[in-house]
Amino acid sequence: MTTPELLGLSDLGIAWHDVTEKRKGVRVATGQGQVAYCFHGDELKSKYKGSTALGYAMAYGVNAIIGHTHRYSLDHCVSGGVKRWAIEGGYLGNPLAPAFTYAGPAPKVWRRGFLVADAEQKHSPFPKWIDA
Repeated sequence: MTTPELLGLSDLGIAWHDVTEKRKGVRVATGQGQVAYCFHGDELKSKYKGSTALGYAMAYGVNAIIGHTHRYSLDHCVSGGVKRWAIEGGYLGNPLAPAFTYAGPAPKVWRRGFLVADAEQKHSPFPKWIDA
């Protein structure tokens, strides 16, 4: 069983993108006809300490979505004369699981959740945060 199968996403018409399998990002349609590229968040070293996603938007010149930092954030920049946005989208891991013992207690900035991008959305280009 996979996560998309367990959640019944295909029955709902929702596409699942596993960004850990692609090192160049996955192109996803967002609201207001915009596009973002989803990355895991460990593909490059960002020089923006407060926002890893902002480093991706600047480096690749795209709207960027990442999850590696395990927190929520929304930033913006201008790259190549074009306004870009950058989102960090949380994580779905269990902070009490043995796999997280390396990190100690989950830092307060970590947010359990995920993003949903709605290409039909007219009021905003941004995906929605869903708390887990």
